[in-house]
Amino acid sequence: MPGILGIFGSENARAVFPAMISKLNHFDYAFEEYHAPEFSIGRIHLGFVNTEKQPIFSGDHRYGVVMIGEIFSYDSTEIPDIKSDARFLLDKFIQYGTDCFVRINGQFTAAICDTLEKRIILVSDRYGTRPLYFRVSGPGLMFAPEVKALCEDKQGTELNYAAISELFHIGFLFGTHTIFKNVQQLPPASYLEFKNKRYSIKRYWEYPYLESVYHQTKFSTRQIRDFIGELQELYKNVIRRQSYSCTKDLLLPLSGGLDSRWVAALLKDIGLNDVQCFTMGEHNTDDVVYAKKVAQLLNFPHKSFPISPLDVWKNAGLFSYVSDGMSKISGPVQMAEPLKAFIGQKKIVLAPQVVDALFGSTLYRPSVASLIGKYKFTTTAKQTLLAMFDSIDDGDISRVLARNFYNRLTKDYQQTINAYIERYPDPMHAYFCVFLEQFGRRGTFGGNLLYNLFLETRMPSYDNDLIEYGFRLPIKLRKGQFLYRQAFTQKFPDLACVPRDKSGLPIYASNTRIYFSQVKNTLIKKMKKTPLRKIHKRVNKWNKPHYVEYDKWFRNELWGELSTLLLDKKTLDRDIIDRAGLTAVLEEHRSARKDHSALLWQLINLEYIYRNYLD
Repeated sequence: MPGILGIFGSENARAVFPAMISKLNHFDYAFEEYHAPEFSIGRIHLGFVNTEKQPIFSGDHRYGVVMIGEIFSYDSTEIPDIKSDARFLLDKFIQYGTDCFVRINGQFTAAICDTLEKRIILVSDRYGTRPLYFRVSGPGLMFAPEVKALCEDKQGTELNYAAISELFHIGFLFGTHTIFKNVQQLPPASYLEFKNKRYSIKRYWEYPYLESVYHQTKFSTRQIRDFIGELQELYKNVIRRQSYSCTKDLLLPLSGGLDSRWVAALLKDIGLNDVQCFTMGEHNTDDVVYAKKVAQLLNFPHKSFPISPLDVWKNAGLFSYVSDGMSKISGPVQMAEPLKAFIGQKKIVLAPQVVDALFGSTLYRPSVASLIGKYKFTTTAKQTLLAMFDSIDDGDISRVLARNFYNRLTKDYQQTINAYIERYPDPMHAYFCVFLEQFGRRGTFGGNLLYNLFLETRMPSYDNDLIEYGFRLPIKLRKGQFLYRQAFTQKFPDLACVPRDKSGLPIYASNTRIYFSQVKNTLIKKMKKTPLRKIHKRVNKWNKPHYVEYDKWFRNELWGELSTLLLDKKTLDRDIIDRAGLTAVLEEHRSARKDHSALLWQLINLEYIYRNYLD
């Protein structure tokens, strides 16, 4: 996968480097490498952005930098004045040292070598949008964008059972560890300094906390108008930055929701007319129906992609390998076929993600809503936060895993989550910070690995200005996405009339209508699990298809593939899976008594981990 890689302080760096590149070079990427007596560094990339050959050195050759990704602004300097991202970063580092990192608005990772002091600095952007893994081995430091590139000597492949426990219970990893004990991920908003065989990691930025955001409940009409005007102008500037220099190369995943609709509308608003939109799903899904209407109103080309179960199965192995088994397969894997269709046609994918949660899309959930107005960490508040990330029933996990293997999967994952929760001053602020930093970075960005394989990825949601605005916006104005929807409706009234997916309501619908729509959807979802499901199947307006149907596919189209892999002699001989328990779970799923698709995906993922790295 595109990224930066290197070995520092190791005498055999030059010998190991080709093997590292081969592990990352999935689709014949461009790459550059540089070797010196004390280090080897390089970059593997698509050749679409930040194209100046690297590493770039200072005039006196003391400092060198390799970088993947882009810088969109720095203080008052905007992207038109940044001619070379890597050179700009190096100049700022030479001028201000590590203090410059907090002022960078970008999505990148970089390595800066200091040949005089014989040290190297690895830095991630504020949100960890580009993965970078490292391993300290003997006297040296190794780093790469995929874990597998750090395990060539087979010394770093001892399985991390705490990580496997998190994969099963949460669906993704928290913190900085990986599936292997000796490999870690560089945290977001942090830099690592390695010198004299030792390393330290320092954090340079935190999500801003304003107490009034969580306490203020009354607002004047003028205050609301000012917030709306600021969001409209700010978001427009964000889109200008992230579409600069690639106006004819943009690909936009357009759903029936609000995030992608904001991005599409603002692209048109700044004068872009050649944005290729696509949506996943059958022709009658909400996403496709509503996305087509939005694209037509904007006069953007649009293409829909029905998702084939067999294509999903085929790409699941690819995604598990590329993600090193550390992310949910079920979320992103269906994106592979649409992305492959645009190879050679588009270069940049704008990925609208997570910002709806920052602006209140999850506040309707009873568990999240219960935290509003709670300004201290009570036992109940902590339990509520912990439960949000506990996605698979432990009883089902214990049924399908062999006793000896299950006993290694400790409950430490709850302590890990709790450690992150306790970093923040009150429960509601903790929720947003943990959601963005952990779920976003290890979950959403894990899905972005497929984007990164084929295209450059830009995420307007993760612009510094937009994130900081979101953390200044009072909770009261986020409920029901009130201000987020109002700002859109006022600026794009025609687009606001097109219904949203799931609710079927226009963007400007009242909170009361949205609430009753959510209640209705909850009841329908429960109906599917009761004897009334037969009636439900006859009511088409209540039974609209989703673009993926893993529950159904594992019972029908993919039943053969699923049972063949999990009941394979090679799989069962590992003594990891309890055959009787797995058989019972498979039967429950196939008979539709219980949806086990999330658990089954993790079993598939675990088997791929063994076949890819441990066999």
